[in-house]
Amino acid sequence: MGNLQTFIATSEISSPRMILILDGEELVGAKQNRIVNTTILIQDNATIVVPVSCVEHGRWSYDSPIFHSQKRMMSSNLRAMKSEQVNYSIRSSGEYRTDQGAIWDGIAEKSARMGAPSPTGAMAAMYDKERPTIDEYVKPFNLIDSQVCFALQAGMKSAHCLTLVGIL
Repeated sequence: MGNLQTFIATSEISSPRMILILDGEELVGAKQNRIVNTTILIQDNATIVVPVSCVEHGRWSYDSPIFHSQKRMMSSNLRAMKSEQVNYSIRSSGEYRTDQGAIWDGIAEKSARMGAPSPTGAMAAMYDKERPTIDEYVKPFNLIDSQVCFALQAGMKSAHCLTLVGIL
């Protein structure tokens, strides 16, 4: 349950590990796909309100009754815009909210620039269009179980992996 800018997350796992949902991570399902407005750490058997922004303005029907991680993040420039809005909202109202119209406009502009149209204005269309390029780019990297990201440093001869255990 929730509304356009929040949803209720319940961790029903019985584990000493917590669930980490990253700022800008896309969650797919319900009536629209959403991105998380701030990093959230959920303990086992906990129920919390998660602040989100909609990243699919043209769909208002259930895709799935639950959300799941699509394991992709909002682009850095759109995430920076979102973060500015969230920071302003926290200072003015104490809430982690965005200007939803600006989020949709930013996604529409970026989708147009990338030639990645979507009938529902879904941010996912940009990733779907670029999936072959992304897959080719990451092919040389040896990913390991539980890996959620990697970091590169200019001048290094190899990449170093950051591994987080026990998350989504």
